[in-house]
Amino acid sequence: MKLNYFPYHLKFKRPFKIASVERLGTDNLYLKYTKDGYEGWGEAVFPPYIKENQKASINRLADLNWEFTNEAELFSIIKENHSILIEEPSLACAMESCLLNWLAASRKYSLNDILQVDYSEKITSYTIGISSDEDIEDLINRTPQAEYFKLKSI
Repeated sequence: MKLNYFPYHLKFKRPFKIASVERLGTDNLYLKYTKDGYEGWGEAVFPPYIKENQKASINRLADLNWEFTNEAELFSIIKENHSILIEEPSLACAMESCLLNWLAASRKYSLNDILQVDYSEKITSYTIGISSDEDIEDLINRTPQAEYFKLKSI
């Protein structure tokens, strides 16, 4: 078993502004779990308005259980880790995604098959921060795959 993590600062193409803050990017933490020749990936995102942050989450990884021998134990450690991460939902999501993606890869199934969820095409939406009318129009024109837009305002 091997856990790797990759801190990353995602730089936005343009500033993203909401009523409380304007930012140029977001800290992310990518997790890669490797066991028995298979990999699982998870991601935590840390916008500035949540309590969690990248550095504390990296330190918190050592408190989590990553050892299991069978599928039943895997789900037990996910539950155990969630109880440890009760105040850290971003890291909890990354941990769970990482382990479930590993399980899917190791079984050579899709995650939908593992979780018994029917696949359905998802509609793409896009959030536009506080912007001028011209910038909003430009962003809409540059995002033809989006069917819905969420506009932030003051």
